[in-house]
Amino acid sequence: MALKDIPGRVFLDTCVVNFILDHSEEIHEGIAPRTDAGERVIADITALYNIFFVGQRAMCSSPYRRIRIRRSLPLKTRIADTN
Repeated sequence: MALKDIPGRVFLDTCVVNFILDHSEEIHEGIAPRTDAGERVIADITALYNIFFVGQRAMCSSPYRRIRIRRSLPLKTRIADTN
């Protein structure tokens, strides 16, 4: 993936922000995904890792979006839904 292929600004849906929070070590630190992670989860982790690796930052700029994130389901429930 080339830097020119990544948009300068990316607006993320609440579910993507929750995914980043749930898998922050894998995305930001490059830690291997859990052994029970599905193919889609691994692909999403890889894609987000690459976006953050090239220095682009996704921003959550909407106050409404931040409220929705705070009201999201508990972590264990969200992880169960992504596998």
